[in-house]
Amino acid sequence: NAGTIPNFGLHVNYERNVTQPKEPQRIHLSDLNISCETAIDCQSMADLKTAFDPKGTLAADSNLTFLYGRAHAPRYRIDGSASNFQIYYEAYCTTNCSAYGLTQESPDDVNWYRFMPHTSEATYGTAAQNFIKGSTNENQTTFTYNTTSNGMRDMNVTFNNIGNIGYPFKTKVSMDSSPWLIYNRFDNSALTNTFLLEFYNSNSNWAGKVNTSSQVDSESSKTTNRRINW
Repeated sequence: NAGTIPNFGLHVNYERNVTQPKEPQRIHLSDLNISCETAIDCQSMADLKTAFDPKGTLAADSNLTFLYGRAHAPRYRIDGSASNFQIYYEAYCTTNCSAYGLTQESPDDVNWYRFMPHTSEATYGTAAQNFIKGSTNENQTTFTYNTTSNGMRDMNVTFNNIGNIGYPFKTKVSMDSSPWLIYNRFDNSALTNTFLLEFYNSNSNWAGKVNTSSQVDSESSKTTNRRINW
């Protein structure tokens, strides 16, 4: 019918590799023209007497922005057996990032920015069902999910079995994330995101015994620092 306005969807496919983040991509739509590839296949009659070739035009000024995202948590050290922590929803960018609304940098990684509009797991994706990876103590750990706002989800973790294991306790935590939020620079078959979690006790005493004439300053750290092995 003359004057009919159809609805249609525009689908864009991008390859997503979990080990290779992509720069933001923006598609600008300025106008849209539709016509038949083979005119004779589209000819129609109006009022049963006049031949018409369907054509359509649309003046538009719209942008489509595609971001490479991830759910991310930095390494956490928890004094005691329970604490709150944060999961960040981030997007990758190296150049002109503010043009895409990316201004809040990741707490521990360069070229990653918190995606502030991420306020709903149902709309943008989630990082849930956290568990201690490969641990017999998986069922002894309780994660509580709190509110999500400004690209950040508040969480609580309680390690119920810490009294039997003792401090310090280090483990790797897996996040069962939405597929478009999984990133692992070393494993192209990764199905979850991971981060490191350590429980320690700042009031614990040094363990072990050694015969030495050396002295240790009373202000020395009671916890073990990480070292990089080259």
